[in-house]
Amino acid sequence: MSIDTLVSRSDFAGAFKAVKPHVIPKTERFLDVLRNVEIRFFEDHLTMTATNRYTLAEARVNYLGENRLPSETGETAILVNVDDLAYAVKRPNVVSQLSVQVKENALVLDYTTEAPLDTDSSFPKLSHLWPAEGTEVEVSSISIDPKYLAMFDSRNLARSKSETSHVGLKLTFRGQSKPVALSFSDHFRGLVMPVRTS
Repeated sequence: MSIDTLVSRSDFAGAFKAVKPHVIPKTERFLDVLRNVEIRFFEDHLTMTATNRYTLAEARVNYLGENRLPSETGETAILVNVDDLAYAVKRPNVVSQLSVQVKENALVLDYTTEAPLDTDSSFPKLSHLWPAEGTEVEVSSISIDPKYLAMFDSRNLARSKSETSHVGLKLTFRGQSKPVALSFSDHFRGLVMPVRTS
C-alpha cells in the first residue's frame, strides 16, 4: 500500500482536533483498538474517525487542487494511535500544505514525521450506523448524556472563527433507541448514543 497526497495543514489539524475527544481514555486498557484514529483515503478526500462506544466522530479533509488518488485504489484505511498522531500533527511548520503519505507500516507527514500504523487491530465496522437520507422521525423526548454531547463543541469542529459563530450543530433524530446524528458544516459528522431512562 502506497499513498501520497497533499492537504491543507490547518484542515488536517482541524480534523484531528474534532475527532480526538472521541478516542477512549488510556485508563480503558481492554479496548486498545479504540485508542486509534482510523484514517480512510478516498479518491478526492480522506476522513478521520474515532469512537469511544458512546460517540462516533468523523471529519473530512479534501485533497488540494487537482490532487487525486487513482480511482482503482478504492478505499484504503489505516489505524494510527492517537498519541503518535498528536505528536506528528503538532510539529511546527510554516508551510500551509501538508504532505500525507502511507509507506510500509507508517503514516508519514511532511516527508519526515512518521507515526507507526497499528496493523494488528481492526477498527469496528461502523459505516452502517450513519443515517440514510430521509430517515428523520419526530421524537417526543430523548435523553443524551451532557458529557457526550459536550464532546461536539463547535470550537473543536470549526475550521475558522466565522464557522464558530455562524454554523450550528445539526441534530437528526431517528428514534428513541437509535444514535442521534450530528453534523457541522460539510466536513464533520458524528453520532451520540441516547441514554436509557427506563
